[in-house]
Amino acid sequence: MNAQLNAASDRSDAIYLLGFSPRTTDKIRGSVTSALPIVECRTEGNIDCWFVRVPRDQFDGEAAERNLADINWLSPRVMAHQRAVEYLSGELPFFPAHFGTLFTGTGPLMELVRANRRTLTEYFANEARHVEWGIKCFVAWPRAVDAYHRSINEEVSADTGAGLNYLRRKQMIRQRDQTIRQWLDRQLSETKLEIEKLSVGCRERQTNIGGDNGDWECVANLAVLLPRNRHTDLQLWMESKNAVQANEQGMLSFQLTGPWPLYSFVPALIHPQSCEATSDDAICSAA
Repeated sequence: MNAQLNAASDRSDAIYLLGFSPRTTDKIRGSVTSALPIVECRTEGNIDCWFVRVPRDQFDGEAAERNLADINWLSPRVMAHQRAVEYLSGELPFFPAHFGTLFTGTGPLMELVRANRRTLTEYFANEARHVEWGIKCFVAWPRAVDAYHRSINEEVSADTGAGLNYLRRKQMIRQRDQTIRQWLDRQLSETKLEIEKLSVGCRERQTNIGGDNGDWECVANLAVLLPRNRHTDLQLWMESKNAVQANEQGMLSFQLTGPWPLYSFVPALIHPQSCEATSDDAICSAA
């Protein structure tokens, strides 16, 4: 954990939540806090809450708006958060909190736990026993366009003379794009069905990620829930899919990422009245 999240404990502090785990032993708590010295653990019933104390004025009000817009301020704190959450997820069944989940004190945090004890307990008995992996699918658009033209080569050859008018060209481009999109949708649907057979759960993530170069685009980013130490089957599936593509037109490519904290599979938490209030109780509620 990076020192950027550290601060002296006083009334100006905020509680920066890293996440929750089932109540564990003093030995395991000691091991975690030895590896992450500034991390604190507070127990509420059968739930452990993991957090650090940070200066509240860095994350609240006008200063927060400036800080969150400053990449030099934001980046090391995001990285520190990610390292801490990844470590805790590797050591414990863990419910990860999103970056910037803060409370004015441990009281409102404990209220959140009490309001969601059943949800958290069920999560630790089910999803938290697994690991999240990612599968990204990339498409090479130029290769897809070339494959389309090869498939209609005779028709295109007959119509590519000087007499081909503008509207006809536009119509052909629309038809090409529609055909490629339909092909891609079928490929992605089949891919998701295959992954679902190998996994406990599969969900779509945001696909705002580029490819290896300008020719590739990420068109699917799937979160895959697997039992611990069972990702080999998924890796073999991916290698088989890439081998098939290499022997064909090479229009699709698949990439395995992870393991990741279970952000894609954590349940939504309900917020007690104090956590829905303004700065009197919680700066921002748990994700």
